Amino acid sequence: MLSDTMMLGGGRKAAYPIDNSLLFRGSQYLTRTPAVEGNRKTFTFNCWFRRSALSVRQRLLFVGGAGDDSGLFSLEVLNDKIQVSGGVSSWRVTTSVLRDVTAWYHVVLAVDTRSQIVDLYINGERVTAFETSNDIPVDLLTAVNSSNVIHYLGRTDSTTTGGGSLNFLQGYMAEPILVDGSALDPSYFGQIDPVTGSWRPKAVSGVDFGTNGFYLGKPWDAANLGMDSSGNPVSYASMQAGTTNSTYLGLTNDGLTLNYADAGSAGGTRTALGMVGGKYYWELAISSALSLDGIVSGICTAEFDFSNYVGYTAGGWGWAAGQARKYHSGSYSAFGSAGAVGGTIMFAYDASAGKLWFGYNGTWMGVSSQSDPANGLNPAYSGIVGSVYPATSCQPFAGSLTYNFGATEFAYTPPAGFNGLTDSWQASGFAASDVMGDSPTNVYATLNPLDQNPSINVLTLSDGNLRCTWTNDDWAVASIWVTAGKWYWEWSCVSRPSYSQMPGITNRLSSIGRPVWSYNGFNGEIFNGSSYLGVSYGTWGAGDIIGMALDMDAGTLSWYKNGVLSTAISGLSGAYAPSVDGNDGVADLNFGQRPFAFTPPDGFQSLCTANLPATTGQTGGTFTGNANADGPCVFTGAVPETLSVNGNAVIWGTHADKLATGFKIRTASSAYNVSGDNTWVATYDRKPTVGPKNRAPANAQGNP
Repeated sequence: MLSDTMMLGGGRKAAYPIDNSLLFRGSQYLTRTPAVEGNRKTFTFNCWFRRSALSVRQRLLFVGGAGDDSGLFSLEVLNDKIQVSGGVSSWRVTTSVLRDVTAWYHVVLAVDTRSQIVDLYINGERVTAFETSNDIPVDLLTAVNSSNVIHYLGRTDSTTTGGGSLNFLQGYMAEPILVDGSALDPSYFGQIDPVTGSWRPKAVSGVDFGTNGFYLGKPWDAANLGMDSSGNPVSYASMQAGTTNSTYLGLTNDGLTLNYADAGSAGGTRTALGMVGGKYYWELAISSALSLDGIVSGICTAEFDFSNYVGYTAGGWGWAAGQARKYHSGSYSAFGSAGAVGGTIMFAYDASAGKLWFGYNGTWMGVSSQSDPANGLNPAYSGIVGSVYPATSCQPFAGSLTYNFGATEFAYTPPAGFNGLTDSWQASGFAASDVMGDSPTNVYATLNPLDQNPSINVLTLSDGNLRCTWTNDDWAVASIWVTAGKWYWEWSCVSRPSYSQMPGITNRLSSIGRPVWSYNGFNGEIFNGSSYLGVSYGTWGAGDIIGMALDMDAGTLSWYKNGVLSTAISGLSGAYAPSVDGNDGVADLNFGQRPFAFTPPDGFQSLCTANLPATTGQTGGTFTGNANADGPCVFTGAVPETLSVNGNAVIWGTHADKLATGFKIRTASSAYNVSGDNTWVATYDRKPTVGPKNRAPANAQGNP
């Protein structure tokens, strides 16, 4: 059988690429509420992820809420370790810590409670060393694949279950997959690259995704982040009988038509599908009625019992068609114009912003001005949090109402960005620019939080380690170093209130990682690591973009301001990396994972593994120690197998962490991290770890 990388027709067959990833900046997430029950005992979850923030709790997959082990399921990174848990039990916690931000991890979780299987795989290898390992109960019905239970990617359901936080993911995710009904090993999703020895993705085939399985991000589409490539159909919302007086309420037309036969008793209904993230639009047609006074329609929480009208309590927000009033917490106010038989009530709900709009017959209603859901303006209600459901109460009312959640064509065009209510994945808080070129098959440079000044920490890296926020003088270094080639990247100044921001390059000959050559926006001068050159090439500030073109073949670095050459320096040799310094303000970096604002000079490339030459890694050298447990980060170009420092053998995870790109010292011991020069020697498996586009870059590493 031909492998993914065997020779075909005189050349290598193109290996399976992952084209892009989705950046979770710390407040973004995806949600889905399955409409039907799947297999809650047996399933597989797969994803690739690149971390950008360490030592913070972050959820990969979270299902359910508060409750027992059947009501909550979580796969998360906690204390830099992978944890698998239920509502009260922790089943797996890895011994290994995952604190490599320079590349991608692959995780597969296979669960089959019939056989008490909870198998965790990282980078294709089954994890056997656990800090915590407890048996999952035989035949436990987990929360995964439960109908009408919210599934999250990138957060928890509430600050209660999150220990005071929503545990947002901070990093990148690629190809999250759920297989409903099978516990699969990683060979279905990846394979060892025979050239590099790295674990790489492969095309997923021959997999039965089951009832609630999904396959996202193939590739990520900024216009439809919830696009599912599993082939599973979408289920639209329908209504369910209310909890009180339901004998008077009949549901027909697959749960979309409400037939209420009593004019004096309270009753109502809501959907089973809830809304947490995303933007939703739906309609309610008034088919027939003796009187419209008793119709109050809108949204409610799961706890609302329909013993009174929607809006009677704090758990409801409604509009009364016959009275032209809006209701919430027992209070009402005039809102819009009264409806009539044959009319259509419109609803728009932005679950991410907690805003609700009411409309009628094509017009959005507002008190002082017309509402505008597409632009988030003038909602009927705002500040709504948690999971809510489309709902209608009838008291008194006799007649017929019909919902449309998008299974058929709407009577009116939904606002831009709003969609019908389905059990498909909904994205919350993402921008189009969060779809990134960074992927497990082509890793881009970012700033490296492992390579900052440990004694200052007044520079905060965020947004995938591409945003800098200063409160005082501090620096950071990029995750990729180069000795040859032509490289281009951009610096976008978001704000520079008072002092300097200085993008440039470092070779660690000045203040460890501070730029040895940089362009200061405050005075417009070039700084050589110790002094200014005395000539201003123009100041810059908020809104300006500084392009940098590093030609290591010619030994030059050029700075461009908004696409126009400002100045250049020459005489460079050795190894350099992009580096930043500053005192205040905010700036964004782009190494090519997003489209550049300006066209790079001819021959210059993005700084990513696909453009780097193949390397087996540097075998030795020196680094300047800091006698700090947050020690130096050393770029070697590959994953070391063994390492010694100052003649002392390193224990991974104790004295240092191995990384996809080198190593990070993790001890203040003078045996490994003396102030001043330290000598190191590394060995490798001698396989090239980056280079031509068909090669798989090194995986992010766990330690030990």
